[in-house]
Amino acid sequence: MKRPSSRKEKFANTALWVALLFFGGILTYLLVRAAIHHSPMTHGYIILVVTAGAAFSLFALTRPTETKVNMALALTIWVTSIYACELFLFFRYPLSQHTVLDIGRPRIPFWGPRDALKTLDDLKASGIDAYPHASPARFIASDGLPGRNLFPLSGISEKVTLLCKELGEPITYKSDEHGFNNPEGLWEKERVEVVLIGDSFTHGNCVQREDGIAGQLRGMGKTVANLGMAGTGPLIQIATLEEYARPITPGIVFWIYCEGNDILNLEQEKKSPTLIRYMRSGFSQNLIKHQSEIDQALRDYMGHEIKKEVDKIQEGVQTASGFEQVAKLAIMRRLTENVLLFRAANLSLFQEVLLQAKRKTAAWGGRFYFVYLPTIERYTLKVDHDAFQSRKKILSVVRDAGIPVIDITDIFATHQDAPSLFAYRTGGHYNADGYRLVAQTIFDTVYRTGVRTLVSDDPSVPATETIMRSKMSDQKRSD
Repeated sequence: MKRPSSRKEKFANTALWVALLFFGGILTYLLVRAAIHHSPMTHGYIILVVTAGAAFSLFALTRPTETKVNMALALTIWVTSIYACELFLFFRYPLSQHTVLDIGRPRIPFWGPRDALKTLDDLKASGIDAYPHASPARFIASDGLPGRNLFPLSGISEKVTLLCKELGEPITYKSDEHGFNNPEGLWEKERVEVVLIGDSFTHGNCVQREDGIAGQLRGMGKTVANLGMAGTGPLIQIATLEEYARPITPGIVFWIYCEGNDILNLEQEKKSPTLIRYMRSGFSQNLIKHQSEIDQALRDYMGHEIKKEVDKIQEGVQTASGFEQVAKLAIMRRLTENVLLFRAANLSLFQEVLLQAKRKTAAWGGRFYFVYLPTIERYTLKVDHDAFQSRKKILSVVRDAGIPVIDITDIFATHQDAPSLFAYRTGGHYNADGYRLVAQTIFDTVYRTGVRTLVSDDPSVPATETIMRSKMSDQKRSD
């Protein structure tokens, strides 16, 4: 006669079957998604954890009662602890909502796809032919525009472009002759002194054109070509250097690195065969000569994407809610990914990208600088400034490549209220004051007499110390 199950055994069986179905469901979803999109399995560590969880649950179900109960209890405590941590992090450091159209990276909850589309509708109703910004990163998975032998690196030219919204009104700008955030006529100038290469912080999110890094440097008398594009990483950026900086041979290139996501972007970009080809000397798509083709292709693409977004809104499909973010362990996954990203292979590729960029710049007689931009967490959390975002590793990689560094980390640290340099003090991008401080530091480093010592190859000398030495030297000269 079969003995009746005890309460403990019933608990163990229920917990383990629920866990087995949970892990099995996630694994099935990942496999089906990969098959539907004809894409390779990504996030290998997630596959490993899910498979291990399913195997653990199945194995535990075959164990004797006492062992089964202990294993079920351990699994329950483990899962509960992880979700408790995720819930705490969600309320302490909530993730921003992202729009499908890549219209900025809003940190203000009420700004989403619906608001962005309404802004576009309002612009068109007033007679302005406007388009949302389309990051080149959108074309990584398809290795270029779907159905076309073309990987665009800029936006639609000479059009009002909706960029993002963090402070005040949504930010728009009229793109230049090649789809970048520059004043009209820049490409007709005989000499461009400075080129900026980078992501959204370089692009100008989310301030008026004159308040971004490029705009501030123009206010200091420099002719600047801003080739920054939101959402890009090192491989798209070296491609941009080849396609758009090389033809204008600037005297100085500032490679502007954001510690928050550039290596994450590199992890994605290296999956694109076209972008990897830019690591070979001489490869080019000659994009600067095909702007009309790029414009038409992007207009078609963005028109299709806008229609998809409208359809989603009409069908009631919304972006991920807070509950969904917690259920998917969004923040814990991001933290784990950040740790795994800075492995030797990615750092080696990053260094090779920088060496290539340095060689390309030197080939036309230009100078190459690396600018390190910090995120707000560095000043709102108690962090090890060397270990956080692997800053020490990154700077070591850059210095080993023989590239001079302009580190903004210490500059912000000496500000009496560093969080005030960010949008709404909550993160996201810098505000006008933050960008002004970055631009002033760059200008002082390279152009002011006696301040060149700020660019140091010695990581033991903080940028703030060299600034103070420079200011003391300036004072002595004035005396």
